[in-house]
Amino acid sequence: MLTRADPLDVPTTPRIGRGTVHKMRQNLAWVIGYNTLVLPIAAGVFEPALGLVLRPEIAALSMSGSGSGP
Repeated sequence: MLTRADPLDVPTTPRIGRGTVHKMRQNLAWVIGYNTLVLPIAAGVFEPALGLVLRPEIAALSMSGSGSGP
């Protein structure tokens, strides 16, 4: 991907591509970790043992931010 019409930018494209793939993997790791932690709480898995439950509104709001990552 060239960000400008300058052919001298061609050597930087692999670096941009590697950075993009790195950020995608980082976001995927955050989402998997977050969902592994929050989904059971939102489903009420821990309610009988710990009394820990997440209201549906709060769960929906937290899920909307789960794909953003740091």
